[in-house]
Amino acid sequence: MEDNNTKDDCYKNERVVPEQTTAGLIQEISINEDNDIDLLCAVVFIEDAAKYRDISHKLDKNTLLWYRWYHSQPVRVSFYFVVFVLHILAFFEYPSSLTWTSDIRHRGNRISVPCGITEGIEMICFLLIAADLILKYKLIGRSEFIKKKWLWASSIILILSVIDWFITIGFSCKEIVRYRRILRPVFIISNSQLMKKTVKCVQKTLPEVITILLLLFIHLYIFTLLGMLLFPKPQSFIPMHNRTTHFINGNTSSNSSTDSNVTEEGDVYFKTLLESFMSLLVLLTTANNPDVMMPAYQENRLFSVYFIVFMVIGNYCFMNMFLAVIYNQFRGYFKSSMQASLLRRRVGLRAAYEVLLKTETSTDRVMLESSVEVTKVKNAIQEANLPIRWKSKIYNRPAIRWFGHPALRFLQKCVAHRFFTYFGHLVAVVNVFVIT
Repeated sequence: MEDNNTKDDCYKNERVVPEQTTAGLIQEISINEDNDIDLLCAVVFIEDAAKYRDISHKLDKNTLLWYRWYHSQPVRVSFYFVVFVLHILAFFEYPSSLTWTSDIRHRGNRISVPCGITEGIEMICFLLIAADLILKYKLIGRSEFIKKKWLWASSIILILSVIDWFITIGFSCKEIVRYRRILRPVFIISNSQLMKKTVKCVQKTLPEVITILLLLFIHLYIFTLLGMLLFPKPQSFIPMHNRTTHFINGNTSSNSSTDSNVTEEGDVYFKTLLESFMSLLVLLTTANNPDVMMPAYQENRLFSVYFIVFMVIGNYCFMNMFLAVIYNQFRGYFKSSMQASLLRRRVGLRAAYEVLLKTETSTDRVMLESSVEVTKVKNAIQEANLPIRWKSKIYNRPAIRWFGHPALRFLQKCVAHRFFTYFGHLVAVVNVFVIT
C-alpha cells in the first residue's frame, strides 16, 4: 500500500511539474511580447518627439509598425515627389507654357501632349494621395482625423479634383478652364508644417491688417480728391453738360487756374478718380517718384508740399504701422508655435519614459523609485530612427583636449573644475551688489 501511494505521489508530481513549467513559459513569453511592444511604443514616441509630431495615434503593434514605415524617409520623399509631379504637370497640360524663350517672335510652337497622357499621370497621383489619406485615417483613428482641418481640406479638394478630372475626360481635354489646377497647392500646404503655420499666422494677422489698410485707403482717397482739385483736367476732358457753366463763369483762359504744366499734371496723372488713386498708390511705393510731381513742380515749387505731406503720412506713419502690426502678429504666433512644438516634444519624451518605466519589474536590480535602466533607454534610442550625430551626442560625452605643457594643463584643470564655475557665480553676485 505504501509503495502504491508513493507511486501515485510521484505521478502526481510528474503531472504537476510539466503544467507549472508550461504556464511559466507562456507567462514569460507574454511578458517578453509585452516588453517588445512597450519598447516599440517608446521608440515611436522618441521619434515623434524628435520630429515635433503629435502622439495621438493608435498604439497596437501593427499600427506602430505601419506608423514607422509611413514616416520613414523613403516613403516621405516618394510622397513629396508625387506632389511635385502633380504640380509640374501644369507646364505640359493644354495650353502649355513651356517654351525655350519668352519672346513671342522666336519661341515657336508650344508643346502639345496628346489627351490622356497627362490626365493618366494625374489620376495616378490622385490615387496615391488618396492612399496617403486613407493610411493616415487608419493610423490616427476617426476621432483624431475629424479634428485635423487640413486633412479634411485635402480630402475635399481631392474629391473636387477627381470630379473635374472626369469632366476633362468627358470633354476630350477641350474644356477652357481646369479648376483643379488652382486647388493643387492645398496638397503642398497640408503636408508642410511651415506652410500651415504661415497660413494660420496670416489668418490671425488679417483682422489687424484690415484696420490699417482701411486707414491707408482713407488717406489715399482724401489726397486723391485734393490732387484732383489742385491739378484739374484739361478743358477737352470736361464733360459736355458742364461746359456751358464752365464758359459762363469765364474759365476760358488758359491762365485762370491752370497753366500748361499744371494741365499736363492733371492730364497725365490726375485725369480721373481711378487714375488719380492709382498714381498715388504707386507713389506710396516710391516707384514713380519724382516723376509724378515733376510737371507741377516745374511750374511752382510749392506744389511739392502736397506730395511731401502725402509721402510723410503714408510711408512714415501708415506703412510703419502696417509693418509693426504684421511683425507683432508674426512674432507672437511664432513664439506660441515654438512653445507648442516644445510641449509636443516634452509630451513625447514623457510618454516614452512612462512606457519604459512600465517594463521595470520587481526582479530588476534595486534602483531609485520612478527610474529606468540606462541600458533600456540606450536600446530605445538605438532603435529609433534618429540622425547619427544626435545619437553620438547622447551616448558620448565630448572629451576635453588637454594641453601638452604642464603649466597650461594645470590651468586647464583649474578652469574645468566645478569650483571655478562657483567662483564665477560668486563674482557675478558681488558685482550686482556693488552696482546697486
